[in-house]
Order: sequence, then structure tokens, then C-alpha cells
Amino acid sequence: MIIWVISIAAVLVIFLFTLIYIKLVQIRNAELSEGLVKADEERKGLHKQVKSGVLLGQILKNEGFCTDEDILKALDKQRLGDKRLLGEILCDIGVLTEEDLAKALEIQHKK
Repeated sequence: MIIWVISIAAVLVIFLFTLIYIKLVQIRNAELSEGLVKADEERKGLHKQVKSGVLLGQILKNEGFCTDEDILKALDKQRLGDKRLLGEILCDIGVLTEEDLAKALEIQHKK
């Protein structure tokens, strides 16, 4: 009887941790899609370089260099283990030129 109760309790604990994990993943995905580059900047420690708080992904989108889909595709590559910066990935997949990246970075540092 005690083993049965312990087994049920263990299953419930695992179930609850699974639900919490799923919710955290959903929150993280929502933050990534809203912030576009925020997760990359935090992971790389680059948030200190962006004094204005303007995200590179937002600048790229506002200037018409990239779409949300392009940026999310690059972020997906990072989530899958690509260690390169967002701009490097976007240039590599042909969405962004190095000149456009340089312009966006200049805008970011001016703000």
C-alpha cells in the first residue's frame, strides 16, 4: 500500500514538473518572438553593448532589412546550437547583406 502511494505521488510530481516546464518554454518562446534578439543578447552578454535598449532585430525589421520570419528563423538556428550572432546567421542564409548589417548596427549604437 505504501509503495502504491509513493508511486502515485512520484507520478504526480513528474506530471507537475512537466507542466511547469511546458509553461516556461511557452513563456520563453513568447519573449523571443516579442523581443526578437533579446535572448541572443542575454546569452552572449551583449546586452551591455546596447545602451539604448533598441534590439537589433527590431531595427532590422523597422529598416526593412528583414522580416519577423527571417529573424525567428535565425533565432531557431541559435536555439538548435548555432553559436553565431544573429547578424552573422542572417548574412549567411542570404537574408541580410553585410552592408545592411553594418547600417543596422550603426543605427543601434546611435540610439
